[in-house]
Amino acid sequence: MSYNIPDNLKGLSTTEVNASRAKYGWNQLSDNHKSTWFELLVDILKEPMLILLIIISMIYVFVGNYGEAVFMFVAIVAVTAISFYQD
Repeated sequence: MSYNIPDNLKGLSTTEVNASRAKYGWNQLSDNHKSTWFELLVDILKEPMLILLIIISMIYVFVGNYGEAVFMFVAIVAVTAISFYQD
């Protein structure tokens, strides 16, 4: 099978590889920090739209419209649970 690669292309020499590794390090991906469930929940609750919904729910409570407040809080819990599950 031919890949149409010119014959004059060559990779790095061993000396060049060692010099590059000494300067830049190994070509490896670093391990990502795995977030705890609490950090994940805090990140979800810091979303601007969710903060706005929480504020609106509290306004409904202060105004005395408890039905709307309960509906909003249930929606907030549902959105948070779905986001938590997806992440």
